[in-house]
Amino acid sequence: MRPLPFSATFLVGTLLLATTASAQEPPAADPAATAPDVGPAAAEGSGDAEGDATGGAYPMRYALRPMTLPPMMLSPQLGFSITNASFGPISATIMNLRLGAEFGVIENLTVEATPLAVSFGDADGYGIGTLGATYRFYESDVVEAGARLRLGLNDGVDLFVNAGVPVRIHGDDLVRVDTGLFFNLAVPNGGDAAPGIATIGTPDGLFSIGPGIPIDASFSIIDNFYAGLNTGFGLGDFTEAGDTIFVPLGFHVGGTVPMDEEPVADISAGFSFPFFANSFGGDAITADIWTLSLNAKGYFQL
Repeated sequence: MRPLPFSATFLVGTLLLATTASAQEPPAADPAATAPDVGPAAAEGSGDAEGDATGGAYPMRYALRPMTLPPMMLSPQLGFSITNASFGPISATIMNLRLGAEFGVIENLTVEATPLAVSFGDADGYGIGTLGATYRFYESDVVEAGARLRLGLNDGVDLFVNAGVPVRIHGDDLVRVDTGLFFNLAVPNGGDAAPGIATIGTPDGLFSIGPGIPIDASFSIIDNFYAGLNTGFGLGDFTEAGDTIFVPLGFHVGGTVPMDEEPVADISAGFSFPFFANSFGGDAITADIWTLSLNAKGYFQL
């Protein structure tokens, strides 16, 4: 199947939901020693419990993970998602496979690359390969803030420039909230540029696109298990602001594989409605489009 025009990347939900409207018509380490390496959250907590959670150079508990990787840590990632859109007699299934890695250069700088991002099924060729970096410029016991730049490219030679400020909030060793503000400029091959409030490279986003103001809350129930909810606010195109607003809704669960009291891998799954609330012209609230994602992420200190 030939790739669809660029606009489907941001506005595929608009097309699908518009079709809906017509179809529905009648018809154990010392925490003080490890705090500099694991980020601000590890500096707080209660004695032995926190030491058990942080382990060595990288925290076991998901809630304690810092925004950037420790120096010389390699983190390969593999993700697979299935998106289904079903409107009465009309149904479409889109699958996305992603393979990439992150690498800690220095304490506050992590670089990343996702060279493989392939979509196939009823709409193929829309994976967005990305290259980026995150620099943490502020950290306290509760809040981390940084600057992130990602460049994306798909097989239609559409360019994506994504920049923003990620923010991570830690609630001791129990909860963390990932949020921030990200702007995206999509420059299509032979079309008009589309500036918006969105992220690229999102594992559970449709065609790897997610909200530009994400709200992702994760709770570390025990050392090796976490679960959470995610939502946010996205705007696909400022020039068509009234018709491209979207608010996702989803949840995720994950488990950590340990070795010597440090994480070796995270295995997680998520389920979301990427356009749960939207201004695309159909129903303002819809559950007719859903995404199931499976992700694996490893941690190797080189």
